[in-house]
Amino acid sequence: MWANGGYIAAIVETGDGEVLKLEGGKLCFSSCVLNVAPILDVAQEDEEEPGQMFALCGVASEGTLRIFQRGISVAKLLNTDPLYQGVSGTWSVRMKVTDPYHSFIVLSFLNDIRVLSAQGLSDATDLVGFKSDACTLACGLVSDGLLVQICQDRVCLCRPTNAADSEGSSSSSHARWFPPDKSNIIDGAVGNNFIAVSTSNPSFLYILEVRPMSDDKHEISEMEGLKFLNEISCFSIPCQKNGEKQPNPPFPEKRSFIIGTRAPSVEIWSAPPGGKFTKVACTTTSYIPQDVRLVYVGK
Repeated sequence: MWANGGYIAAIVETGDGEVLKLEGGKLCFSSCVLNVAPILDVAQEDEEEPGQMFALCGVASEGTLRIFQRGISVAKLLNTDPLYQGVSGTWSVRMKVTDPYHSFIVLSFLNDIRVLSAQGLSDATDLVGFKSDACTLACGLVSDGLLVQICQDRVCLCRPTNAADSEGSSSSSHARWFPPDKSNIIDGAVGNNFIAVSTSNPSFLYILEVRPMSDDKHEISEMEGLKFLNEISCFSIPCQKNGEKQPNPPFPEKRSFIIGTRAPSVEIWSAPPGGKFTKVACTTTSYIPQDVRLVYVGK
């Protein structure tokens, strides 16, 4: 099929689709179109959005009509030094919920952490205030100007300085929270205005919040502790992006998170402002979940 720009889509019935480009009288491979079923037919409507194709996939009850849209290509912009090898986790962090761009890239190692400025990948670890000699399980923005680092033995609240980011403070401030009975944190997540961490033996999920003590001082306090019969294998907190509110959200004006357990099961918990967390949905699974996300789908 001819498409805008002189492209031809060649479809392999039992495999992935291939996009070929006509160059110098030869068909050259350009990119791959991944699919889970054979593509039986493909078409492009000129009056529709440019770069959009409709594909008829699958057979019998597995048949689907799909839309392929132009994506974003990935290009290598910068290479880090060999110092940054063996990364066990990466996160991108904003300084404010309404920021259109990220400010930092966080790299976690077995017993180390590096915080890189998103502008040029310069090292800003000391300027952000994270604990540098510990493996980081999770990190994120809990509220404007306040970043959280979750380690195996503590939760760290940090305020980056203005040397790290123009939106930072004149001086860094820190707050710490330690799990009861010196138990180890096995997982954690950071949401808007609250933090959640899980421990094992016994399996607890602690809900934490950040309280202001003064203009530049904050503390981390425990809001609620939930005990689970089965150990938590993974969980995440849906975060509001760029300060925008989704139309008709599934849990309006509520704090929510989703967890996977070794039952095995997947559960959604939610709480109204100032209220306790309760389980609002649950389903059993065939395997122990390793990663879960609660997302809002729709335009």
